[in-house]
Amino acid sequence: SGPLAVQHLSTDGYIDNLTLGKDSPRTEKWSYRGSLRYEINDSLSASIKYQGGTKRGISVATKGRGVLDPMTGTRCSVAEIDRYQCANALGTVNVNDDTTEAHNNFEPELDAEYNAFMARFDWDLSDNMTLTSISSFDKTASNLGADSDGSSDEILTIMFDDESEQFSQEIRLAGDGENNNWVVGVYYLKDDTDGESYASLLGQLAPFVTLPEALTGISDVAALSILAATWTFEQKITSYAVFGQYELDISSDLH
Repeated sequence: SGPLAVQHLSTDGYIDNLTLGKDSPRTEKWSYRGSLRYEINDSLSASIKYQGGTKRGISVATKGRGVLDPMTGTRCSVAEIDRYQCANALGTVNVNDDTTEAHNNFEPELDAEYNAFMARFDWDLSDNMTLTSISSFDKTASNLGADSDGSSDEILTIMFDDESEQFSQEIRLAGDGENNNWVVGVYYLKDDTDGESYASLLGQLAPFVTLPEALTGISDVAALSILAATWTFEQKITSYAVFGQYELDISSDLH
C-alpha cells in the first residue's frame, strides 16, 4: 500500500507581449508522486517510489533595458536605464517602465520532463542482520528558448537543449550485537549529461548582409545571422565506493 499524489498548475500569462499581442507565460505543469510498500514475506520487504512531471508551453517574455542615449548614442545614466529611457544596439527603446508589458519578437517555447524511480529491498537475514539494496534512476530533459535581448528586434536569441540520466546502486549489510553495531557496503553511480545550445546575434540584419552559399551552406539569406554559434557539451561520470562503519559501546556513558 502507499500514497499517490497528482498536481496540475496552469498559467495564462501576466506579461503582455505588445509586439505579438499575446500574454506570457502560458504553461501547463503536471507533477506526480507515489510510493508503494509491500511485505513480500516475514523477512523481505520492498519499497518503490516514483516522482516526475512535465512543464510545457510558452516561457515568460523578457523586458530589455537599453543602455544608449537614443539621440546621441552615448551611454545612459543608471537612472535613465532603470526608467527604460535608453535604446538598444539597433536604436529601439522600450517606451515605458511597466514591467507587465514587453516587446518580444518571438515566443520562447518551454518543454521539460523529469522522472525518478527508487526501489529498496530489505532482507532480514537474522534477528540482528539486514541486507539492503537501494536502486535509483533519474532522467531529465528540457528544451528552452529565450528572447535574450528582450525587445521587438532580433538581436540575441538563445536556445537550450539538454538531457541527463543518472543511475545509482547501493548494497549494504548492517548488524548489531550486545554492545556494538556495524555496516559495510558498496556503492555505484553512473551519470550522463549532454546538451546543445545555440545563439544568434543580430539576426535581424542578416537579409542585408551578403554571404556566399559556398561559405555558409545556406541558400536562404534570411535564415542567417551576423554571428551564430552552436556548442555542445557532454559529461560522463562513473563512481565506485566501498564503505563501512563500526561502533562499540565501551560503557553506558561512552560510545
